[in-house]
Amino acid sequence: MKKEGSHTSGFAHYQIDLPLKWTKLVQDGDYDQLYNDAMAAMNEGQFLSNFLKPHFLELTGRSGYSHELMLALREGPQSQDDEGIWHDDASRDLAFSLSLNHRPESIKGGDLHLRNKDSREKVTTLDTQLWGTIIIFATGRYGWEHKISRVTLGNRLVLVGWLTSKPDL
Repeated sequence: MKKEGSHTSGFAHYQIDLPLKWTKLVQDGDYDQLYNDAMAAMNEGQFLSNFLKPHFLELTGRSGYSHELMLALREGPQSQDDEGIWHDDASRDLAFSLSLNHRPESIKGGDLHLRNKDSREKVTTLDTQLWGTIIIFATGRYGWEHKISRVTLGNRLVLVGWLTSKPDL
């Protein structure tokens, strides 16, 4: 597992192994089944949950969280109106973007931009990533915001997720 970035820079990214079945689901455009498989991977003891749990604990100091997932397909070319806006997902603690792109070099745009709210002029730009690259990033609760640029060529597919603290009992 390769790591770059850090939670103090607002993000970290890793290369993780994804189920072989997911490749076929993406190739076939079976996004409903892919979403169902991704939801199952977030269940306790499953690979995506096991991967994310220590990152959530490191950031929040809590182990319990709820999650939300969305498959985000951006088909290029998108218009100027599809350029993302800065936002912070402040109702959540941690966000992630998991690349489901086998040929990111064929995609132009769709970059993830991150910045700290206190130093808005310093922006980190992460190009569309290779299959299995997961970018984990802090939300507005921790002073960070992000946006996605419009896709001008190709199609960009990512599994986007958010983790939110459960109240301590």
